[in-house]
Amino acid sequence: VIHGNHPFSTVDEEHFKKMLIELNSNYSPLSRTTLNSNIQKLFKEKQKEVIDILKTVKNKISVTFDFWTSVTNKPYVVVTAHFISNSTLQSIILDFDLIPYPHKSENVLDIIQDIFDLYSLKKKIISITTDNEKANVKCLQLLLLFNENYEDLVHTRCFAHVLNLAVKKGLQEINDPVSSVSKLVNQINFSGKKKQTYFEACTTLNMPQLALLKEIDIRWNSTYLMLKRAFEMKDVLNYLCQNNTDFQRYLIEDSKWNQVKLLIDFLLPFYDATLLLSKSRYPSIYYVIPILDILINETSNVETNDDLVR
Repeated sequence: VIHGNHPFSTVDEEHFKKMLIELNSNYSPLSRTTLNSNIQKLFKEKQKEVIDILKTVKNKISVTFDFWTSVTNKPYVVVTAHFISNSTLQSIILDFDLIPYPHKSENVLDIIQDIFDLYSLKKKIISITTDNEKANVKCLQLLLLFNENYEDLVHTRCFAHVLNLAVKKGLQEINDPVSSVSKLVNQINFSGKKKQTYFEACTTLNMPQLALLKEIDIRWNSTYLMLKRAFEMKDVLNYLCQNNTDFQRYLIEDSKWNQVKLLIDFLLPFYDATLLLSKSRYPSIYYVIPILDILINETSNVETNDDLVR
């Protein structure tokens, strides 16, 4: 249930019970209540294991925390500890919990301090990495200001998030070609019927049936991937707009497609940098300065007469 991310009600489903009994006639199916109780017990056992592990860590510990909103608009906090054990980077989630609004800095601080107290981390933490949300930044300022246990603590701002903000700001300045592609992609993805029409056009033109990718507001790289896929399927999209009344008003001119191609080429180094910085199996802070140098060089050496990129 946990590993498959299934609802607790799964064990109450009649056919699920029948399947388990078919596999083992002596099996007595669990109720939803018993399952919930067992999972809570397992959680407490695993939490105790983590507390014991962190007590044995002799080195300093780094912490990352982030607040995010699920597709159902529920706010969560995730806190992760990172440390070296046997010459290997270890990462353990300390908390993954629903967090009520408002996400003010004082509220964030209370949550973080409770977690640090639970795992006895006060004197072990060397750095905390967060995104650049105002509440998170102020929370760390308060933590450093009023608690002597954290005098040597370093607040590191997530560079991948900095890149995300920078690229999103730039894309706002050149919204026209991005908006044109986004509107067409959204129109095709609007219904199963329109998607089918798109895939039929792919077949007509002997093109692979590659799904169009939608833009996700909180992730700039989704914009890059949307543009890249749309440009790959440019002939199909033009064919649709020229031959189907549902899409005629979304036709993208050649000059705009040229701008899309320029944007894709320009954004590729930023996309590669974001992927590199998003790895979780090894530290990435030492990449920051080299990546900055590369991005500055790449953007400074762009040879184009197009005002959009300049």
